Amino acid sequence: MNYDIWRELFETHCLGFGVAHHLQPLKAKEIDDTEWIRVDSIVKSWLYSTLAQPLLHMILKKKAITHSIWVDLEKRFRDNKENKALQLESELRNITMGDSSITHYCTRIKTIVNLLENLDAPVRERNLVSYTLSGLKKKFQYIATTIRHQRSVTSFMDTRFMLIMEEHQMLLDDQKIIVMPHSDHSSSPTVLATDGSYQHQNNSRGPNNFGGGRGWPEWSWWKGRKIRR
Repeated sequence: MNYDIWRELFETHCLGFGVAHHLQPLKAKEIDDTEWIRVDSIVKSWLYSTLAQPLLHMILKKKAITHSIWVDLEKRFRDNKENKALQLESELRNITMGDSSITHYCTRIKTIVNLLENLDAPVRERNLVSYTLSGLKKKFQYIATTIRHQRSVTSFMDTRFMLIMEEHQMLLDDQKIIVMPHSDHSSSPTVLATDGSYQHQNNSRGPNNFGGGRGWPEWSWWKGRKIRR
């Protein structure tokens, strides 16, 4: 599935070093050119070093030039192009988000689209947006409806951006913490001291305290109040 990416990167590398012509058919004047053969061996070693071991064993040829190996790889990965395109189109039409994030979901879609383009089966922008919206979770139904009813055709990248923003807002809503009003402050008449500090403070008052020196507040403090033991 990564052949087209590899091909683009390898061609770019060869263009940068001025040796892309080694990927083209051999010219008659280059057959006995010692310098050409030397450079071709270098390019061929680059090609070999980027292949997985099983694939390397399949295409390795004795005294083969870079172009013949390049063509062999092309044939192996381009065979049954029509069948591969049909398979990828079916996968794209039936793709679903599942438990993926919007970013990962859209990346999967874009990967399939790129593969189809490389197989000469490009996907229309309108269809691509429709496939993307159809595979979303139910919680994205509102934003999906909004995108569908826009007057102008929304691009895939615009759709992706809108969905990412919607997902981000959903995450923020889920993380909100409801802060209850705090009424237990020093001015509240309902605050009760439960650590025994008042009792400890009055232990030094002696036997004149209510209760015979047991640490209770003076009688004047309790006057008019009901006490429950």
